[in-house]
Amino acid sequence: MAPPSIPNPFSLLLPYQVDWVTDPARFKIWLKSRQIGGSLAAAFEVVADAIDNASDWIILSAGERQALEFMEKVHRVGHIFCDAIEHHTGKPYRPETKASQIRFPNGARILALPANPSTARGYSANLVLDEFAFHENPEEIWRAVYPIITNPLRGQLKLRVISTPAGMNNKFYELWNNAPDFTRHKTSVYDAVDQGLALDIDELRQNLADPDGWAQEFECQFMEHAAQVFPMDLIRSCEDTSATMHWPALDAISHSGLKSQVSSLKSHSGLKSQVSALSHPLTPNPLYRHRLHRHRRPRLGAPRPPPGRLQVGGRQLHKRAQARAVEPR
Repeated sequence: MAPPSIPNPFSLLLPYQVDWVTDPARFKIWLKSRQIGGSLAAAFEVVADAIDNASDWIILSAGERQALEFMEKVHRVGHIFCDAIEHHTGKPYRPETKASQIRFPNGARILALPANPSTARGYSANLVLDEFAFHENPEEIWRAVYPIITNPLRGQLKLRVISTPAGMNNKFYELWNNAPDFTRHKTSVYDAVDQGLALDIDELRQNLADPDGWAQEFECQFMEHAAQVFPMDLIRSCEDTSATMHWPALDAISHSGLKSQVSSLKSHSGLKSQVSALSHPLTPNPLYRHRLHRHRRPRLGAPRPPPGRLQVGGRQLHKRAQARAVEPR
């Protein structure tokens, strides 16, 4: 009896996942909905490339938990491919696995790490930036990884940028709109369901009960207010290349000059009470002067009061308990 046939691993993917995996571009970016299997598709690509070309891959995720979750998918996909190879060749083909990495018999390694600039600088390999819109310090990470990927001495390394939107004020939004050398993939939840994803859209949207969150997390819309207080159009209208943080006039103001300016402000009736309260912000209220001194600790090396006296608030007071010596009975 012939052994059961093992299906082609790529037959497990939906069309939009296959489109991502089979796109051979060196630079790719994927704007995707949540819960559509984007990380699984990325795992298929890196495992297939590692086995076919003995290529190393690094996955940088938003945090350690996300990196380990991504690596769990890589482990599952790696075993699927290894089972298919063993079935086809009749020879054992087993990977070595750890929590954050997998190494195949051909020497290729896939490693998942939490993203930070120092981590990004420490490795030379093909790279996946997973959920890049949610990374801390994405600008620093980008400055660290892009020179490594594009360095001709390191070969034709590949770069994958994958994320759900997270507002407009981040590096992922900038890359999606402006990066010239990237092929772009966009998959909303509607696209995924149309191509065979078993998901109840109406139930999911009802349970979320957040129209803006739905638009961003599942419809792939970059929402202006998701990560910033002011709209981008308003911010851009205020930008000016002549703007500077150096104010020579402010540096030239002396304490006396500032005092005269405060005095001139007092003439305005609307500001008089506020300015009066701020004229001497460091002068303690006389009512509390004694209390402040009373609880102040003595300085190291300060002279002690003579016997029979107690130091309180800079004054020496007779201590009644010591004025009358009580002989032990």
